[in-house]
Amino acid sequence: MKPEEIDQAVWEVASGLLDSQASWMFTGSVAAALHGVPVRCHDVDVECDAQGAYLIQDLLGGTVLRPVSFSAAEHVRSHFGRTRLGPAIVEIMGGLEIRLESGTWLSPAPVADRRVFEPFRDLRVPVAARPELALFYRRMGRPDKARQVDGE
Repeated sequence: MKPEEIDQAVWEVASGLLDSQASWMFTGSVAAALHGVPVRCHDVDVECDAQGAYLIQDLLGGTVLRPVSFSAAEHVRSHFGRTRLGPAIVEIMGGLEIRLESGTWLSPAPVADRRVFEPFRDLRVPVAARPELALFYRRMGRPDKARQVDGE
């Protein structure tokens, strides 16, 4: 996606959710970019608690491509949905759990405990803290992305 399309989607998400009751944060490549890491973003990832995923889907509007529902893959499971805001895809992940190498499912700490606020235009937006983002990439078997987020 073009940087300006991602930028507009981040603005729309942040503007639509900052006053909501949902506890949420940007994560994935958008979070890395908001921390100043030079990455290419293909979509906008939003992490929240399980209940928040349904609220966020309703608040964002846009075109629902995949309604939020519980979904499991090999390494992650969550209340997952996908919405289109203009040309940008927004992926919503509520109550995200990560499968560790041991096979155990890990529920990360609450979103509010793992986020920081970064400046974006005239707002301060919730973003996965860099150490949390790097840890997520390591747990997902993506050490290259973890090193990039860590600034190595």
